[in-house]
Amino acid sequence: MAKLNGDEGASVFRAWMDFLGWGPSKAAKKLGIDRKSVYRYLEGSGWTRHTQAKMARGLGMTQTEFLDGPPNWPGSEQSKEDRQSILSTRGGLVDVPFYVGVPEFGLATEANGTYAVPLRDGGPDRCAMEVTDDGMAPRIRPGDIVLLDTERTRPKSRDVVAVKVDGETHLAIWIIRDREVVLTWLNGRWPEMEIADPSSVTVIGTAVKIVAGEL
Repeated sequence: MAKLNGDEGASVFRAWMDFLGWGPSKAAKKLGIDRKSVYRYLEGSGWTRHTQAKMARGLGMTQTEFLDGPPNWPGSEQSKEDRQSILSTRGGLVDVPFYVGVPEFGLATEANGTYAVPLRDGGPDRCAMEVTDDGMAPRIRPGDIVLLDTERTRPKSRDVVAVKVDGETHLAIWIIRDREVVLTWLNGRWPEMEIADPSSVTVIGTAVKIVAGEL
């Protein structure tokens, strides 16, 4: 795999940031690095094969796709959704059904639209949902996006799950305590919910990834 020099690396990194509408703070958060490293890479310093591999992984694409740079686009004339759509055609992102709040019956529920996620996170049993309550705050806040695997309906203890119980849907922590199921939340203001009959609970899916805020 070819390695870019510092100036070339800075150029392609800046191009992807512009393409995705990322500022330094969002780039740092998405790539799992600090802002100081973002500025260093944008200046062409510290560019290595490891750096470009990490960039590609963070964008959900191969190194070749990353090094090729984004397709030409008039940024001021395209929305975030347009840019995600273009990127998905390159194999970097794939659309999954998107819901506002917990879908009552998983993928059988009519979706509110689609949401682009890295290819490795997609699949026929995946959906994205926008959190609408503060039960899981401060880790998951209203407006955050959670990726669900609707095939994982037999959760392990401490999994974060989307469930339907007593006619209501929740995003909660599934706890197995003394062979009984308890639903709990990170927000201390939300009381635990003991489930006497686990068969009365419909597990819609298990959370596999949290996207804080917008992609």
